Amino acid sequence: MSIYAPCGHIQRAHLHGHISTTLRPTERRPRPYAYGRSAQAENLPNLPADYYANQMKGADPDYVRVYVDGLYGYVKDGRPVYPEYNDTIHCAEVGPVKGVPIKRGWDFGLTPACVFTQITPDGRWIVLDELCGDYIGFETFTECVLEMSSEHYAGFTFEDYGDPAGNASSSMTHDKDEKTCFDMLRGRGIGIQAGEQNPTIRIESVRKPLNTLRSGKPQFQISPRCEVLRKGFRGRYQYKRIKIVGASERYHDAPDKNEFSHPHDALQYVATKVFGDAVRGRDEQQKRWKTPIDELYPDLVKRQSVRVV
Repeated sequence: MSIYAPCGHIQRAHLHGHISTTLRPTERRPRPYAYGRSAQAENLPNLPADYYANQMKGADPDYVRVYVDGLYGYVKDGRPVYPEYNDTIHCAEVGPVKGVPIKRGWDFGLTPACVFTQITPDGRWIVLDELCGDYIGFETFTECVLEMSSEHYAGFTFEDYGDPAGNASSSMTHDKDEKTCFDMLRGRGIGIQAGEQNPTIRIESVRKPLNTLRSGKPQFQISPRCEVLRKGFRGRYQYKRIKIVGASERYHDAPDKNEFSHPHDALQYVATKVFGDAVRGRDEQQKRWKTPIDELYPDLVKRQSVRVV
């Protein structure tokens, strides 16, 4: 898309309300006939009465959408990182809250990403916008983020968190004067801070608000504008299946690196700064629960043993 000249290679942006993706095929043209559970579905007289019901038993919703209802969609080839995400519940029209800082998350590389989020006064974490670049220079990408920030979030203050790797020079050069991504951002007045590197803490920091309610609403809510993030939440940000003939389903330990992982990485860097301490505290408490009591309180156990004798 080429909404702004310096942002011509941005794959996904919401500048001036434009969305770069086209309508899904189901929205562009009328369907010629019905499928699956529709009462007008073709070939029903020639099928067993429970044909589609049996196909749906234990099936993934996306499988039902594609193979039963005949709608456009995709079938996952891996295990979703966030199976608890429900687009009907977590996706909502959200807008920036005045007087509240906007927390931006950054991921770097040739496919950089930036997300715009806020923590509302009632404790909810809302995701307002996303920008994803595809083989674009980082300085150009930074220009686009700044343009979007001034265009849609004028008057707001910003807090920025990014991939710790952005603070390191390229391994391909020994030039001590080479600027890192953090250097470039700080040169533009952006006080970037390094996010958490631990992948478990990062993922659990997003999972925590996904599973929490605040004021009767999910603690995590995301704007419909964030199409890449939402597709990732719905399953494209995933643990890739390990294809071994004759073996049961196995998956890689780390999420697959693809076009959906970059904005999710950016989101996690913000999440660790907001929810990371709570996640670490919970994990420490769980470790204590699993630790034998004689290791936690050796003196107490020793005294009780003496009394018994």
